[in-house]
Amino acid sequence: MSESKKIFEDAVKNIKIVFNEINKSFDGSTEILKQMMNELVEYSRRRAEIESEYSRSMLKLSERMNEKNEKFNSSFKALGKSSDKQCSLLVINKSIEKETKSRADQASKFSDF
Repeated sequence: MSESKKIFEDAVKNIKIVFNEINKSFDGSTEILKQMMNELVEYSRRRAEIESEYSRSMLKLSERMNEKNEKFNSSFKALGKSSDKQCSLLVINKSIEKETKSRADQASKFSDF
């Protein structure tokens, strides 16, 4: 009986060793996943900052284009003329504003992550 008891104790000991190794492996995997998540959060935060900065810059550019476009339009109105260039500038300006709004929305989504 003592021989079978020794075999049983050795088997339990080996099982404990295996479970401890598995547990260490899980701990290592968990740590790696935590690091990856932290890097992803940092990436998302930084991207949100960049998108916000880009959005503000585009909005400033759009405002400057509006000012120039208004001066251009007023000079053409004074002459009583219309221009394809005038229409093109308006379309470009509206697309810049739309892009800016889209970027700002995207930035807020990333910052909420």
